[in-house]
Amino acid sequence: MKSTEVYKTINAIIKDDFKALGYKKTKGGMLGFYKQINKLYIIFWFQCSQSAFNFYTGSKFTIEFQLSETDRIGSEAIERHRISHYLTQEELQYITKKENEIRKNMKKPPSNYSLLNMSDDIKKWFMKNYEPVKDVYNNDTDIWLRYIEEKNIKEWAEYFKNIIKRIVGVLEQKAMSQERPLIVIG
Repeated sequence: MKSTEVYKTINAIIKDDFKALGYKKTKGGMLGFYKQINKLYIIFWFQCSQSAFNFYTGSKFTIEFQLSETDRIGSEAIERHRISHYLTQEELQYITKKENEIRKNMKKPPSNYSLLNMSDDIKKWFMKNYEPVKDVYNNDTDIWLRYIEEKNIKEWAEYFKNIIKRIVGVLEQKAMSQERPLIVIG
């Protein structure tokens, strides 16, 4: 599954909600949205892993948020964090549980699979994908949301839609409170 397909799936689920809230799509390859408040921009985007989709282990994406003076993803920011920074303990527990369910449903490759016949380090690295997450994610964990099929992407997008609304609401309040005073010269 290509990143463009992932972004298309997510966009179909969330775009109308965020358009209604005054958000516009960002430019570039990633799926992102922005809204200007005063002289600041609230931006959030979805970023697919640089690792290609694997038939056995799928792939993953993350969600990032930014408060900045420009509408460009990844530009110098007043505040920039990935999704985990803003999540509640209950949400972190759910995401950990969901990640483990997806890992449990991943198909194991046959013994002649190329990555299983490379060095022991590569084999261990690959097989780590099948190990459950032992500790509940926390606000400092760099969470990447795994998927092995389109259904997983849809479930993540539905789950996070209202959470993203809450987070951008917080960032909008920060943008409103950070209005910079005009400097009068003369």
